[in-house]
Amino acid sequence: MAGGAVTAALRRRRCLPGARAGATELAAHPDALETIRREISCWVWTPDQIDHFLDSLDKAGQPTAYLFRCRVCVICLAYVDFT
Repeated sequence: MAGGAVTAALRRRRCLPGARAGATELAAHPDALETIRREISCWVWTPDQIDHFLDSLDKAGQPTAYLFRCRVCVICLAYVDFT
């Protein structure tokens, strides 16, 4: 599922509820990490900036990610949020 499709899938309730996740938690879910990487690629950041952002994800702080499991294809997806 493409990164931009995550939000649409969530709206259609195809995903099980998510849990907050940081870089450590996402490391165990490369498919979810790739979803975030594709989603933020439109931010026009360099690969180093993207890697730094992904490394800074914090389960208990900002920025954070939310981990979801698709009910249809059973892969893990993720969404990032920060203020």
